[in-house]
This record gives sequence, structure tokens and C-alpha cells, in this order.
Amino acid sequence: MAERSIIDQLDDAVTGLLEQREPVMTESDRELTELVTVARELRGLPSEQFRAYLYVEDVDATYKQALSAGATSALEPTDQPYGDRSAWVNDEFGNVWYLSSLLG
Repeated sequence: MAERSIIDQLDDAVTGLLEQREPVMTESDRELTELVTVARELRGLPSEQFRAYLYVEDVDATYKQALSAGATSALEPTDQPYGDRSAWVNDEFGNVWYLSSLLG
């Protein structure tokens, strides 16, 4: 079986998380769904990098999941002075995914 791209793997992970939260969709869930839709549409376009800033429930778990799906680390999960815990990963296409959650 052919290896799946990081976008496909992240898409599956996000879709699974959103399905677990239905039928209660928050505004951030809708925004994340729109982001996934845009990422799906970008697959057929010429390679151009983008950056996405996502607020997630658990930065450490999402970071580990992204790495296990083939992403590379740009910043390990770190507490920030402005009250977020943040991490950065790069996918195989050079896109940057900023992951954050609120501390406390």
C-alpha cells in the first residue's frame, strides 16, 4: 500500500476529532473544518507554502500525533509568556502548522 501524505493523515485526524464532537460544533470546529477544506483544495495546485495557526485542546498530544504522521518539528511544545502553550511542525510540502492551547 502506498504511503499516505501528511495532509491526508492530518485530514483524517482532524475529521476524526470533529466527528467525536458532533453534534455540538463550536465556532472553532467550523473554522477548522473550513481550513481542512482549503487544504484539500490546495492539493491539486502548484506547490505553494502556507502557514496555519490552530488552537487545539492538547498541544503535546497533537504535536506527537503530527510527528508520528511524518511532520518534522520546528518547535517542541513550550509554555509562552503570553499564556499559550505552543509548538510548530512542518509537513512534507513545507507548510508550517502552529499549534497552540491556552495555559491554565
